[in-house]
Amino acid sequence: METQGMSEGILIQERYKLTRKLGAGGMGEVWEAHHALLPNNRFAIKFLYAHGQESEQFERFTREAKILARLDHINITRIHDYQLAHNPPYIVLEYLEGEPLSDRIQRAKSEGKHGLPLREVNHIMSQVRDALAITHREGVIHRDLKPENIYLCRIPDEAEPLVKVLDFGVSKMSGEQKITLHQQGFLGTPQYMSPEQALGNENVDSRA
Repeated sequence: METQGMSEGILIQERYKLTRKLGAGGMGEVWEAHHALLPNNRFAIKFLYAHGQESEQFERFTREAKILARLDHINITRIHDYQLAHNPPYIVLEYLEGEPLSDRIQRAKSEGKHGLPLREVNHIMSQVRDALAITHREGVIHRDLKPENIYLCRIPDEAEPLVKVLDFGVSKMSGEQKITLHQQGFLGTPQYMSPEQALGNENVDSRA
């Protein structure tokens, strides 16, 4: 399973034409794409790097696709398609314009502010709350909620952003006992991790 050869203009399964690379990480790449028959439809396609189907990375990629397929909420990034048998496997997500909350916080700091205005905080967190309410109702535990995974979408003619919770790659279903660790020895981001998650507690639930 490789992403070698991915470049602008490639047509994926005669459906999605890659237009530009949006980013890359330890597991794969994300590309902007347009539907071949509906060129005004833009997507973000996440590809998995060269990891076999028995690997932890493929397991997490598969879990993310299946979890997003069951979550349908305006404050959760929407999935449009996924193909796990394709080489490389991919997930087709809605294309978002805006910035992660981490960038918004950093911009406030660069302007000499100590934080975001309370009104803005309330606006953002109320939508994060709504997203988590549906994930918990569906038995999903995110496990990596942090500013980088909270996206502020620009909406035409709207002063306030639409908030989306992203990246369910390390999430788990309620009742799952297996705790998958990454190479650093734990799963998630230490600065935003609950103590029970850091300790590898098998009973981590929505309270974390």
